[in-house]
Amino acid sequence: MNTETKHTPTPYGHSSPLPQLDSSGSIQGYRCMVVAGDDLVCETKLCSTEAEAIANAAFIVRACNSHAALVEALQLIRKRTVEVWGDHVSQADLISDPEIALIDKALESAQVTQ
Repeated sequence: MNTETKHTPTPYGHSSPLPQLDSSGSIQGYRCMVVAGDDLVCETKLCSTEAEAIANAAFIVRACNSHAALVEALQLIRKRTVEVWGDHVSQADLISDPEIALIDKALESAQVTQ
């Protein structure tokens, strides 16, 4: 039985910056909402400018929307590298190769097992 909790499906987008008001009605800062369709996924931290709120939201959206494709590309590159070089170098040398190590580190960071 798979009990893994799944994230809200992508693609994500973001709102325009929304002012956050204090009790006197003065603007304290700005936030953007990260959304998937009509669903709120998260909101940015309180930012001092509209531009910072947009930049933070856009970064979250780009990272999340590209995550699956980047993981797939790394897995394919790793697989093809092992296939090509596997007959020419030892498994130990292949695993210690700096490029393979970087790919493995990135996939581990993305919580993808090999």
